[in-house]
Amino acid sequence: ERPMAATAGDAAALRDKALAGSAAMVIECVVSNPLDVMKTRFQLHEGRVGGTAVLRASRELWRTGALWRGLGPAVAMQVPRGALKFTVADSVRGACAGLPFGSAFVGGGASGMIEAVLITPFERLKVRAQAFDAPGGIGASLRVLRDVWHAEGPAGLGRGLEATLWRNGLWNGVYFAAQDVLGRRSRQGGPELPPFLVG
Repeated sequence: ERPMAATAGDAAALRDKALAGSAAMVIECVVSNPLDVMKTRFQLHEGRVGGTAVLRASRELWRTGALWRGLGPAVAMQVPRGALKFTVADSVRGACAGLPFGSAFVGGGASGMIEAVLITPFERLKVRAQAFDAPGGIGASLRVLRDVWHAEGPAGLGRGLEATLWRNGLWNGVYFAAQDVLGRRSRQGGPELPPFLVG
């Protein structure tokens, strides 16, 4: 049986990892939201997009205050996502340590799939809030939620789940496997890689 101090230390490390993951994901979300709004608008745009479209769109989104649309659901999604991504991957990796193939890939894939189930409703609301015809202003995300709920019922919040399961499961699996291989190679006398490159 493991000593109580080790268990308390493991719990503290897990808590710290969950907090750090959540904070990092929220910061990334806030910084990248204007680009995400632009990406969504360009994907919904019909017709040809010219070479200066990004600059024109930036000015228009700034003028109308739409650069931050969808930020509420995006931030709400990132807090549990950041906590789950690293803690679940580490837990599953530890449980699968005896597998002959990549336990890091399995752990990452599992964390990605759990993450996908959790974030799909938030992503649906975020994209709807970023769309051209979505309401703006304070409470816009709640109005979008109400509109989706009334039009499609609770199942409307799960639209896109299958694709998100594949995307997040594969991406997290590859991410954690690559991180594991590069980290191991660096520790075993291979070329010293900067920590940011390994992560």
